[in-house]
Amino acid sequence: MKRKVFVALALLVSLSISAGCSKKEGENKEAPEPAAQTQEKPEEPQEEIPENQNLLTGIPDLSQEAIGKRPVAVMVNNIPDAMPQYGVEEADIIFEIPVEGDQTRFMALYADYTAVPKVCAIRSCRGYFPAISQGFDAFYVNWGIDDTISDYLDALDLDQYDGMYNPGGMFGRDTQRQNAGYALEHTAYFDGT
Repeated sequence: MKRKVFVALALLVSLSISAGCSKKEGENKEAPEPAAQTQEKPEEPQEEIPENQNLLTGIPDLSQEAIGKRPVAVMVNNIPDAMPQYGVEEADIIFEIPVEGDQTRFMALYADYTAVPKVCAIRSCRGYFPAISQGFDAFYVNWGIDDTISDYLDALDLDQYDGMYNPGGMFGRDTQRQNAGYALEHTAYFDGT
């Protein structure tokens, strides 16, 4: 009797399993594909970017000479003893980053190298500013350098103009500031013109 009950249960289980696995009629048919759309979407007109578009601001204000040329990044002193600065108001972007002694320093970025003004007070290079300028493929301008980062700068293969090694010409000392009592390190300028 136990055997008959066991066989009956086994048969019942196998029937329920096979019933659950059987396919329903019409289940094997693939769903019809939606009809292809006959209307094509009209193409949106491509926005034409002016040839003289400043890539830092989006404004089409580059001079003809600056189209396709690299920007210029200039280090600017930002401590109270060096105020007021000049030339920074014409920058396209200014990065202000902390340096030592709870001070900050500016890096002014100018997209049009033909329109870089005279900028004062130029200061020395700090390690992170050249890396940022490289992100813009800019020429880097400073006055002085911390010798501990010279290997780092060499590794960057930086296009750099340093007032310490290029005296005269593009760099100078603002004599009005010197006569007004500014410390020497707050009188250096870069003549972008």
